[in-house]
Amino acid sequence: CPVTDVPMTICMQDKPAASFTLPATTICISGGPVTVTPANTTTADNSCFNNPYTWKVTPSTGYTYAGGTNAGSKTPTFQFNTAGTYKIDLSVTDACGTLIAATQKQIVVNTVPTVTLSANAKFCGAKTLVFDNTNGSQTKTVYGGTPDPSAATYQWTVTPSAGAGAASFTGGTTASSQYPRIIFPGYGDYTVTVKQTQINGCGASNTATQVITIQQAPTVSAGADGAMCAAADTYGPNGTISDMANVTGIQWKTSGDGSFTNGNTLTPVYHLGVNDKKGGAVTFTLDVATSLAGQCADIPDYMTLTVTPTPTVTSPATQ
Repeated sequence: CPVTDVPMTICMQDKPAASFTLPATTICISGGPVTVTPANTTTADNSCFNNPYTWKVTPSTGYTYAGGTNAGSKTPTFQFNTAGTYKIDLSVTDACGTLIAATQKQIVVNTVPTVTLSANAKFCGAKTLVFDNTNGSQTKTVYGGTPDPSAATYQWTVTPSAGAGAASFTGGTTASSQYPRIIFPGYGDYTVTVKQTQINGCGASNTATQVITIQQAPTVSAGADGAMCAAADTYGPNGTISDMANVTGIQWKTSGDGSFTNGNTLTPVYHLGVNDKKGGAVTFTLDVATSLAGQCADIPDYMTLTVTPTPTVTSPATQ
């Protein structure tokens, strides 16, 4: 029987080389969403197989595809709606199903730079405060509009009220730091301002303001430590307060089981409890409430009373 030849066509295709460029690496969307169309510079031999394209943008939110394009388009159009830093990837699939990736590109999407400081805050005594983005902080600082902080310049000022004393930057920070550490040395009001001064093509930053009030709390003393014999039954501590102007309340507390008479005065009388009389240390707390804010609202001081128990005398029975 004769042998019949079966012809077969084999197509040899060059491996694709994925690449693309962006028309800009920084854009501004302060006037509304902006579209960006990359230039697909991939070298692909489509003589045997049309190499499919796959585009990926990270993060996956904040943008959409525009102009009827999608992630599989050869030349898509991205519409950026939200400020942020986006990573763009392109991969091409060859005839063997292998993904050929292009070098990743980045685009920074800006809006008008903004800065927000916390509400005015009061502190007790000289303080070193850090202005950063820590949640719950009374000096929280939030920047917006420029997702790439390396492109930003920051301008801080601190203006003290009369007699408050000049503030200073510490911890290696300066008036140009993003998150400075500032020493507030005196009593009074300090007006803190900050703005972003970088030019990102979107306009000028607002100036944020916060007033830091450093309050002077009265000095509270529960008095010197004392000692007594249990047989005396009572003890009179002698507390002092340097300035009564902002004081709203006085209360003595004890770690023992006794009680105070006139416990809302500076010179109360403490009556030893049953366990106190057994001897040992009893701690008195002079707790002073004020009309000031923060840590100045409640100021405690402590003293220790050492109690010596009454001696017990034992003698043999009378004969």
